[in-house]
Amino acid sequence: MPLHALSRLRRASASQLRVGMVLGTIVSALVAPSRAQQARPAADPAKGFDPTRSGVVITGSRTTVVSVAPTTVIEAKNVIPLPQHGNANGGKDQGLNNLGIIFGARVYGKSLVTGLDLFYYVPSSRDNYYREGDYRGTSGPFGRDGEDLGGYFCPAGYAAVGLQGAAGLGIDRFGLICGKIGNSSQGADLPVLGGRGGNPFKDTCDRTSSTGYLTGVRVRSGLWIDSIQGFCQAKE
Repeated sequence: MPLHALSRLRRASASQLRVGMVLGTIVSALVAPSRAQQARPAADPAKGFDPTRSGVVITGSRTTVVSVAPTTVIEAKNVIPLPQHGNANGGKDQGLNNLGIIFGARVYGKSLVTGLDLFYYVPSSRDNYYREGDYRGTSGPFGRDGEDLGGYFCPAGYAAVGLQGAAGLGIDRFGLICGKIGNSSQGADLPVLGGRGGNPFKDTCDRTSSTGYLTGVRVRSGLWIDSIQGFCQAKE
């Protein structure tokens, strides 16, 4: 082969090699975010969660406490109300507290529920599963301190889809209803804590035109929790 032809062939090969390297870099850049997302599997939000702290964010194997006051993370217009239970005119209105995906609660009181704390997370993906690094927090106690009747979490892979209990002139007892994420018909009732009086109630979000998840509550309270109303996340 003539020398000048061999030189042109080498230049063409070098040019093709540079183009290939550039294309490889572009493809790697496009694929990397997808791989990074796939590297964050669904996790149990209750694992390592300390409800006595303002919030806990887990990054890898390190746990960092974050002093962040609970705030509304879902606009009120994006929720659907469940029935209100108890004395609708009693106590002080604590306002609509729409939090996120609720996965647990702690109840205070004795013959009546005097206080309630809800545990929640803000999912980073549309499938509503918790993943390490997602924000977790507590609502802070609604109502007053009282005897600690216990705290509990939904099973891993489940989230709150409703609430239940009994009510008269106040909330006698309270508990969450959990459903499997992605298939809320697979339910798990958590303990119902409090007194023995009142009229039983049981509300679930699947009876509304919502996503099926309980994301907030509205409470009226004074010496005890006078009334409670659940709110479900509306469909987009």
